[in-house]
Amino acid sequence: MTEQYTVLRRFRHGAAHQLLCLKYDSYIGRAVELFGEYSEAEVDVFRAFVRPEDVCIDGGALFGEHTLALSDLCPAGHVIAFEPQRIPFQLLCGNAQLNSADNIDAERAALGALEGHTRVEPLSPYSDSPWGLTKLSSHGDRVRIRTIDSLNLKRLDFVKLDLEGAEADAIVGGKETFIRCRPVLYVEYNYNRPAILATLAMCGYFNYWRHRAPMHRTPNYLGRPLPEGVTMPDPSDMLLAVPGAPSTGSNPVLPGWWFTESGRDFPAWLAAHSFERIEGAQ
Repeated sequence: MTEQYTVLRRFRHGAAHQLLCLKYDSYIGRAVELFGEYSEAEVDVFRAFVRPEDVCIDGGALFGEHTLALSDLCPAGHVIAFEPQRIPFQLLCGNAQLNSADNIDAERAALGALEGHTRVEPLSPYSDSPWGLTKLSSHGDRVRIRTIDSLNLKRLDFVKLDLEGAEADAIVGGKETFIRCRPVLYVEYNYNRPAILATLAMCGYFNYWRHRAPMHRTPNYLGRPLPEGVTMPDPSDMLLAVPGAPSTGSNPVLPGWWFTESGRDFPAWLAAHSFERIEGAQ
């Protein structure tokens, strides 16, 4: 009999408030076990910008932990999720079904600059594998590369990209869509920073804020304190990009609905969530 490597855990997001996790995953799976959530500071950004009828892309969706959060925020909209790894993709689909999230479309594919194929190294679900750090490779499972432009979207409002170094390529592959639809972008900022800023500028994005989003925090969904004497993971290093002409931090260019619908003071919101203005390529 094959040993079961999945476990069902209580979770902040989704209709069922449950997430199918990998039993031996000490990163996302362990965070959900301890706190019922994962990197909720990133979800704060989703909450600020995603509206009920929005169309969103989750690039590098892993197990669907953030896909479900986006799904909750746009119940009358649509979330398109991409994940190239086989085991995470299977759990992503399972978690969408488990939580009756019929506004999620998931595809086992990587995002890139050109349509084609690549490979990704398969990891074992029976060990504590670095699922969130897996990069595209020249060997392993063959998977499709999709471009965002190939989706021919009439509307796109919010894009999250966490692609372990392939973010600039994905932006190139979405240039026409980004110029046409002007979505807010929230992009991993660990790798190839000059290339990311250059490709964003090519698409008409000149307003950037760096966000060091903590993985864990209190209060959390399960109401548990952070463990004492345990080294916390490094924060996620993300970049918020808003379309439009260059602006000052005190007079940012934002989607037209921000001031009329959200009622937020943008500089105060940035300060409250520990954002840092980025000027040019860094």
